[in-house]
Amino acid sequence: MRWFRLKGFIILKSSANHYHVVFDRSVTWERNMHIIAWVSLESDNSKLQRYLTMQCIKESSTLRLSAKREKTAPRIVFRIGKQDHEIRNYLFCRDAVNKIKINSPRVFESYFRNVALSFDLTR
Repeated sequence: MRWFRLKGFIILKSSANHYHVVFDRSVTWERNMHIIAWVSLESDNSKLQRYLTMQCIKESSTLRLSAKREKTAPRIVFRIGKQDHEIRNYLFCRDAVNKIKINSPRVFESYFRNVALSFDLTR
């Protein structure tokens, strides 16, 4: 964490054997891939190396905010370091999206369908 000056991070479990990391410092997609590459080499984890390869092929990464069909919303399983910048922003957005979805699912679906058409949400 110190090597990459990340300040802090959280690990989220999105489904069985699937995890995501949110850094407290904003990083570019290229820097994110650099960090994942180092972790995959140090851990010698073949699944992480495959994940890294797929992210580089797709040239994008995504993190689900809410429940999806049979999958529950990602939940925090580990925290370390500061949590007052990008992590706070992620959690705020996650809570806001879930409140919109719970209170008016049709408005939520319509809104995000229009947003997805207007913006590339993968970067």
